[in-house]
Amino acid sequence: MSFVTGIARQLYRTYSVSIRAWDTCIGRTKLKVFGRARVGDDVRISGQICVKVSPGGKLLIGNKVRFVSGFRFNPVGHDSKNALFVGPEGTLDIHESAGLSSTTIVARKSVVIGEGTFIGGGARIYDNDFHSLDPAIRVHGKDDQVGIRPVTIGRECFIGGYAIILKGVTIGDRSIVGAGSVVSRSIPPDQIWAGNPAVFVRDLFPDKASAS
Repeated sequence: MSFVTGIARQLYRTYSVSIRAWDTCIGRTKLKVFGRARVGDDVRISGQICVKVSPGGKLLIGNKVRFVSGFRFNPVGHDSKNALFVGPEGTLDIHESAGLSSTTIVARKSVVIGEGTFIGGGARIYDNDFHSLDPAIRVHGKDDQVGIRPVTIGRECFIGGYAIILKGVTIGDRSIVGAGSVVSRSIPPDQIWAGNPAVFVRDLFPDKASAS
C-alpha cells in the first residue's frame, strides 16, 4: 500500500467515524424531543431517522440498539430512512441490542422488537390495517373501523430485507423471515418462513426438532 493510499484510507475512516457520531447525536435528539422516547445507553444511529410519537404514545429504546439507514451504511435499504410512528394509544418497545436498517414501524397499539433481533433493510412492521376493509365505511363513512392487533417479534430473530410483518403476528425467538416475505400469521420459535404469503420452509435446527 502506498503512502498516499494509506493516508486516504485513514482520512476516510476518520470521516466515517465523525459522520456516525454526528448522526447519533442528531438521532438521539430527535428520539428524545420529537419522540419523547426513553433511550437506553450506547444507542448508535448511522444515517437519518424519522420519528413521530403522538401525545399519549410511548417509545422505548433499550441499551445498545443500532439504527442504520442510507446507501452509505447499508445499500440493501437504498436511501430509505428508519421511520418510527406511534399512535396516541400505541407503544413501540425496542429491546436491547436490536438492530434496525431502513425500517418503517407503525404502532397504533403495540409493537415489540425482542432483544438481539435484526430487522433487514426496507422491512415494514404494521400493527393495523390503516383503513377499514368495508368500502362503504372506507369511502363513504368515517373510515374509523380499522383492524388493530399487537405485533411481537421475539429474541434473536432475523427479519429479511423488505419483508412486511402485518397486524396480530407473533414471531417466536430465533426465527427467520426471508427477504420480501409478507407475514400474516404467527411463526413458532426456531423456524424459517418465506414467501407471499409467508409459509414454513424448515426448522432452524432440524436435529433438535426431530429429537423432540
